[in-house]
Amino acid sequence: MKIFKTRWQMFFVSSLVTIIIIFIALFLSRPYIWQSVVVDGHAMDPNFVAGQRLIIIKTSKIERFDIVVAKEQGTKHILKRVIGLPGDTISYDKDALTINGQVVAEPYLKNYQNKFATDKLQSTYHYNGFFKA
Repeated sequence: MKIFKTRWQMFFVSSLVTIIIIFIALFLSRPYIWQSVVVDGHAMDPNFVAGQRLIIIKTSKIERFDIVVAKEQGTKHILKRVIGLPGDTISYDKDALTINGQVVAEPYLKNYQNKFATDKLQSTYHYNGFFKA
C-alpha cells in the first residue's frame, strides 16, 4: 500500500517534517545557546540604536572589545564593550586608553566622534578629548 501518490507529496511531507524539527531544535536551544534582546537606551549610539533587535550567543568566549549584554536590575538588558579582562590594569588619560602600560587605539569611537562633530549641540558641548560644558 502506497501512502504517497506522487513524489511531490513525499517531498512536501519530508520538507514539512524537516522544518518542524528545525523549529523544535531552535526552541529547545534558546535558553542555553542563544537569546534575542532589544536595545534599550542610547549608550551605544550610533553603533546600536534604541529598539534594534539583536541575537546573542551565550556560549561564545568573551574577548577584549567585544560587545556584551548584561542584565540590569530586573529584566532590562544593557550593552557594554569589554575593555579590560581579569588581571588587566587600565587607565584613561587625555583621551588615551592604556591597557597594561600600552596605549591602545579605539577605532570603534571614530564613527561616534564623526557624528558628535556634526551634532546640533556643538554650541553647548564640544569634543576635544573630553566632553566639556
